[in-house]
Amino acid sequence: MTNDIIIQKNKIRIYKGYRIFAVDGSELRIEKNKSTEKYFRQRANSAENKTSARISVLYDVTSDFVLDAQIGSLETEKREMAVSNINCFSGYFHSKDIVVFDRGYPSRKMISFMTEMNCKYLMRL
Repeated sequence: MTNDIIIQKNKIRIYKGYRIFAVDGSELRIEKNKSTEKYFRQRANSAENKTSARISVLYDVTSDFVLDAQIGSLETEKREMAVSNINCFSGYFHSKDIVVFDRGYPSRKMISFMTEMNCKYLMRL
């Protein structure tokens, strides 16, 4: 697993005593075919031969490493994908980590989740 290699080799840099991570997502346009159209859907205003997927990434800001990436249908909520990103890396978090989230992520549920993870976080409002 990439996480194991990055952690074991101490590839994550420290900034003022902290490891800084970010979670962000986007839409990804992919070619429409029988395989993709079963799982991904076409946007109402997109080209006929394209479908869209939602992606989410947990990224080490100071070391330029993607620690986890998720891909799903547009029906998958971005907070749900962020939780999956965090869960995939949860065994590596410690008290000197900060996870930064862009707007759209703050919610009571997300704040509760991050608090339960015992991880510091910053969310853009």
